Amino acid sequence: MATKSSIVAYESDYGSTSSYNNTNQIEPEYSEAINIYGADLASNSWGIESIPSNCPKFGDYTIVSELLDKFVTGSVVSKRFPIVWANGNERSDVTGCTHEYNTTLPKASSKNVIGVGAINSNDKSMTTFSSWGPVDDGRLKPDVVAPGCTDDQGTLTPIDDIGITSTIIDNQYGSMCGTSMSAPHVSGIMALMLQQFQCLRPHNIETPLPSTLKAILMHTAKDLNNTGPDYTSGYGLVNATLAIDYIIYRYFREENLSSSSETDTFNFTINDSSKPIKVTLVWDDPAGAPFASKELVNDLDLYLKAPNGTIFRSWTLDPNNPSSPATKNGNTRDNIEQVYVENPGDDNLYTNGEWQIIVNATSCPQCTQKYSLVYKRPWEINLFEGWNFISLPIVPYDRSFSTTVDNNVSAIFYYNGTAEEWMGWYRDEQSNDITKWDIGKGYWVDTD
Repeated sequence: MATKSSIVAYESDYGSTSSYNNTNQIEPEYSEAINIYGADLASNSWGIESIPSNCPKFGDYTIVSELLDKFVTGSVVSKRFPIVWANGNERSDVTGCTHEYNTTLPKASSKNVIGVGAINSNDKSMTTFSSWGPVDDGRLKPDVVAPGCTDDQGTLTPIDDIGITSTIIDNQYGSMCGTSMSAPHVSGIMALMLQQFQCLRPHNIETPLPSTLKAILMHTAKDLNNTGPDYTSGYGLVNATLAIDYIIYRYFREENLSSSSETDTFNFTINDSSKPIKVTLVWDDPAGAPFASKELVNDLDLYLKAPNGTIFRSWTLDPNNPSSPATKNGNTRDNIEQVYVENPGDDNLYTNGEWQIIVNATSCPQCTQKYSLVYKRPWEINLFEGWNFISLPIVPYDRSFSTTVDNNVSAIFYYNGTAEEWMGWYRDEQSNDITKWDIGKGYWVDTD
């Protein structure tokens, strides 16, 4: 747990004009939370009233959406600021809307905000209320889903156990259903991720880009419903353990493109051609224009090139046919791209040789553009002064790893999980040669 985290809460003018297209309240409060209280992320479980007259507003990209994107990119205050938002409960009968798709709350429609839908925790089924995409310009929402109810189908007894139980006002506990319950799940995971970054400083990164947190969450999510991303559950159900593992194993990188003519290429090899390859690209895109037909500003592209030259492109969704499964024809709407190769060893074409990850841009009018890339990259270890926790992945794509040690290694402890003693950590008295460490084991290393 992120045991030393603190919460700063603000009351929203729920149902007023501020809830839709007015920044008078949200800008000063967000700025205060960041500048005065040092907030590291925002969790939001509020939106606009669920009434029929608000149905046309769902999926809109408003001036509030624009402002939220600016907060994420660091354009309002001096640091980039990750934001989580409940995707909405607008598929319920309460709204009176006649459609299930295109029901995302306007604030969750922001490009850089993580929109969170709700599933039932008992069987991972979709709830009857969770808002679906696409948003008005065809982009994907929600980004991910998390438990927002236990069973809103009413199969459990007693009936008061169907919700998510948590603390409520007046020092009590209560049980409720909604994306207002699922969004805090994701915010809590992100707090743990931020703590892990501060502890390990993987790749010397203590404060990750918001796009890095988002990319890891989406990359490690469990796919639900249609294969690949979809407008009902996004990239799937968040997985806290796997997200933290990807930080520990350093399965990400932060890079940038300086212009639309630049191309970044990263090579890697695979050990097991029977297992899928997945690569995820996310960038915090500059804010768009309210109510534009296309909100994407910098259009980056992700490709995967097999050793035999075959090119694999990212998932594609059709907003005109929102229930259709994703295809693999590239993405020109979202600031999220993912390439997935299910069987890289088919016909023995791709087993030997290096694979290439290619990142470039169709257009980049506001370059330089920082971006985050998640994949099982070749293993690297960077040790800083003091205690370092190192956990070697069991099956990396490339079993060889390089090491950077700027200081002398003074002590190494390794974990023996089979030990009968209460503490399984033992000092390595034999060698400080970390190239002899075992795959799949954890080590504490002290350098001076």
